[in-house]
Amino acid sequence: MSISIIGCGWLGLDLAKTLFKKNYSVLGTTTSEKKINELISIGIDAQLLTIKKGKVINYSAPNIFQSKTIIITLPFKRSFNPPTIYKDQLTTLLKTIKKNNKNSDPNIIFTSSTSIYPKYISEVTESTPLNNLNPRQHSLLNVENTIKSFTKNYVILRLGGLFGDNRKIGMFLKNKTILENANSPVNLIHKKDVINIISKIISSKITSITLNCACNHHPSKKELYEFHSKKFNTPIPKFITSNKKTKLVKSNSISKILNYKFIYDNLFTDYD
Repeated sequence: MSISIIGCGWLGLDLAKTLFKKNYSVLGTTTSEKKINELISIGIDAQLLTIKKGKVINYSAPNIFQSKTIIITLPFKRSFNPPTIYKDQLTTLLKTIKKNNKNSDPNIIFTSSTSIYPKYISEVTESTPLNNLNPRQHSLLNVENTIKSFTKNYVILRLGGLFGDNRKIGMFLKNKTILENANSPVNLIHKKDVINIISKIISSKITSITLNCACNHHPSKKELYEFHSKKFNTPIPKFITSNKKTKLVKSNSISKILNYKFIYDNLFTDYD
């Protein structure tokens, strides 16, 4: 079975390695010529792919779009101004998949974000209404809806903040001197958990679903960043508390539907 990963970056590269070790035939894209040889060296059929200004796509060969399962991990960059560039980017990509893929409903797994939820809600689930969104949230919602319209075999993963490897929690605030909403809960997930969840989705053949992906431990920003700042001996910022708590993301569906147990479900423990 062949699987294409559109975007072999920080998450996509390790995902490609894991799927290759599970004996899948893995195709992957990168925007960097230097990374091509790295991907090829680990057994990935690699090629260059760029989408300029969200609308002009350049790619090496059409086989990247022909797999039955295509995983899209393209980042929603903060530099996208206006944020609708991301919607244009994904629309262009889906049109190219449709042009080259013989499957009428290919399996599309899309890594979205929990940032799609309105900020000041005490708890959010996959059924939380998405109202009064800011431009970035609205653009991300449009992308999700476009994918749902494109294929019935979609899985949308709303990921919490990613950590692991070189993304150490203790370094998140390295250059910050002030942190607002200090009593608000954090919603994080380790990269290995994301990779394991995607692997399980592929093997279980689950489709037509949106899932929140954040570990079940939600300490306050103040508790978490004080702990890890001390651990890494980095300056502790000034914490500003507020009566308004930002959202806590519930990921109960992951456990119920996939029977998944998080590897990193305590943010005060050590991790790789």
